[in-house]
Amino acid sequence: VWWNSSKPWGSWMGGGHSDVHSGATVSSFSVIDEFLLHLADNKEKFPKLQEILLMGHSAGGQTLHRYAFATYLKPPHMSTEDDVKKRLGFRSDLDIRFVIANPSSYLYLDTNRWAYTCGDTGLPEGCTELRYKNFSFRDGRHGWQVAFEYGHKGYRVTEGLGEPGTDEAFICRTHMFNDWFYGLNWEHLKSGYVIPYLAEHPNITEAILTYPERDVVYLVGQNDTCWDNNFPFCDDSCWTRDTPTAMCYRNHMDMRCPAMLQGPNRKQRALHYQRHLYEF
Repeated sequence: VWWNSSKPWGSWMGGGHSDVHSGATVSSFSVIDEFLLHLADNKEKFPKLQEILLMGHSAGGQTLHRYAFATYLKPPHMSTEDDVKKRLGFRSDLDIRFVIANPSSYLYLDTNRWAYTCGDTGLPEGCTELRYKNFSFRDGRHGWQVAFEYGHKGYRVTEGLGEPGTDEAFICRTHMFNDWFYGLNWEHLKSGYVIPYLAEHPNITEAILTYPERDVVYLVGQNDTCWDNNFPFCDDSCWTRDTPTAMCYRNHMDMRCPAMLQGPNRKQRALHYQRHLYEF
């Protein structure tokens, strides 16, 4: 099977279904479910198995991050014998760990996002006045949306890099900021206007409560502060800064507005998400 990467219905990073023309339709999350269950249930083939560690980097990190939240499978210490029999959990003597490295964006569990100002400040972080607050469409700046380089509709800077002012705190504006897979749009969840894996989820509220119980490790590069040349300056710590042919590019980071509301680069987004999880 293969995925056509349409957002979000055919995106393997968000648990979307494989393309119908590939011969079958299955969620990428269901594939990971089956992979885990095959290992966990097969003690004859894997008698010494004590831990399963799944690791994803970049796009793989996005996939694994959202899967760790959305999977129907309960963590081993929360699984009952009945859960194991029904293939909804794992035996208690098995550890399941997720290691997520350098994803472009994250799944937020509420409607708070990050307001900030980016300019040629000369400061190491490049962007200042970082504030964590409830997102309001009317408080977002115009001018981010233009044609995306790879032929898909996306977002890039055209204006609004200066001081945000009291009424334009956020770097961009979009009504899709909380849609899956950037957030949990509860209206979509209630109406079923989501990927089938989520529409069929037994209990999203329980998934939120279960997430802190999962063994999830986040990794981010110290110098992963580039932003694909979308700003008129480059962060001092960007790992490609001194490469003439790259400058602040070759990063392939998600620069769409919902992602930009999480922070200006991968490192900052990871630190922001840590703060989000602490405060949620």
